[in-house]
Amino acid sequence: MTLLAFNFCALGWPLVFLSWLLPFLLGLWLGYILWAKYKKISEDLSHKISDLDKKIVKLESDLDICKHTKTDLESEIALLKGQLREKNLEISTIKSSIASSASQNVIVAAAEPKAKKDSPKLTAITGDLKKDDLKKIEGIGPKIEKLLHAGGILTFADLANAKIEKIQGILDDAGPKFNIANPETWSEQASFAQAGKWTELQNFQNDLKGGKKV
Repeated sequence: MTLLAFNFCALGWPLVFLSWLLPFLLGLWLGYILWAKYKKISEDLSHKISDLDKKIVKLESDLDICKHTKTDLESEIALLKGQLREKNLEISTIKSSIASSASQNVIVAAAEPKAKKDSPKLTAITGDLKKDDLKKIEGIGPKIEKLLHAGGILTFADLANAKIEKIQGILDDAGPKFNIANPETWSEQASFAQAGKWTELQNFQNDLKGGKKV
């Protein structure tokens, strides 16, 4: 048997060069494919990490907002609780004043002369008790009028004759909410209203601010 032997050295140098170049190029091509695939995977992971970082930042921002909102709500709740305590105290004071006023059994002996048609004075009759619209006095609103009624000051005459200490005492008993009220001119204004001097009362009130002399 005759064996055929391949003599690699018998080939010319171009063939030898190609025999080495082709495997090298094939390996280079395969390496490029693998590298491109790895690069794409790396870029995808980088984008995902970037998106997750943005979500984390947004969640941290939302958490800070929630913390601030919680603090604001807790402060508001504390304020509302304080206002509720003041209201309960005010209601308790008014109930006590009403009970005290009822025990005095204030009865009007004689009705005042009927007001003129063009007079802005308003009167309310409830049972035996006659009440004037004390809100005509600058510085007196609906709540203070109720306090004065509960304290036995029902008419302009009552207010005109009341001592400022009594009026101030009624306001003080109603709580700190009414500390801003200043009754220094209420009796004087009531004197004009009692006498039906509405023009004089209006002129007098023009020089007042919040019921106080400017």
